[in-house]
Amino acid sequence: MSFCPNCGRPVNDNEVCICQKQRNSAQNNPQPNNAPQFNPNFNPNGKPLYDEFGRPLFTAQGEPITYDENGKPKVKSNRKGCIIAIVICLLVFLFIMGILAAILVPAMLGYTKKARASQANANAKVIHSYANATLEEMKENDYSFDGTYLISSDKSENVNCKDIDTKTFYSTFESYATEDLASKDWFVVIEEGIVVYSAIDSNHYIGTYPARAGLGANDVSNIPLYTGDEIPEDSDFDEVYEANCEKLLSEN
Repeated sequence: MSFCPNCGRPVNDNEVCICQKQRNSAQNNPQPNNAPQFNPNFNPNGKPLYDEFGRPLFTAQGEPITYDENGKPKVKSNRKGCIIAIVICLLVFLFIMGILAAILVPAMLGYTKKARASQANANAKVIHSYANATLEEMKENDYSFDGTYLISSDKSENVNCKDIDTKTFYSTFESYATEDLASKDWFVVIEEGIVVYSAIDSNHYIGTYPARAGLGANDVSNIPLYTGDEIPEDSDFDEVYEANCEKLLSEN
């Protein structure tokens, strides 16, 4: 392979370089003096089209070409447009996710609240059943229960329990209760030997039996007391206990 003596572009044997053709054409068709002169080795912006070895410096799409030490071409792609497109797609994605979050998160929180409140009520019902089973077993052993009592998981918080063998109650209750429920804070109200009310702190959700009504996603009713009254739904377990004690003591 040979090179054009004028521009250095590689040409085949007996091939006339395009720059020679263009030069001959320019000689045969002279342009006015004020017409811009075309140089085949440079683009309209004055940038060279070929290097000193006659190798092209740009692709047909105008992307720059460089060469490594082995003479292999490397195209330098313009990544600016790709980066802008990626940023736009990311912003659109975040915008859509923001809309979905605004719709789904409140619904999910409501569903979670409903599920946890329902589980707390279920736990209170189980405590209620364990306590009643304990009383039935104690009655079979000639224990009597006259009056109204409150028995708590915290033995120091029992109310009106002087006439009850609480030691037997706790040991019998623990034979029924699972370790998970027995380890939580709970209390039961007993009237004439029957459990009429139970409450439990189940992972910071207050469960009662009889259960709370209106467990909709956005409508959880106030917490009921054993007398049928209610206290605000955001009350903690201690407040539920104190409210029941107040009612119990006022009626005895």
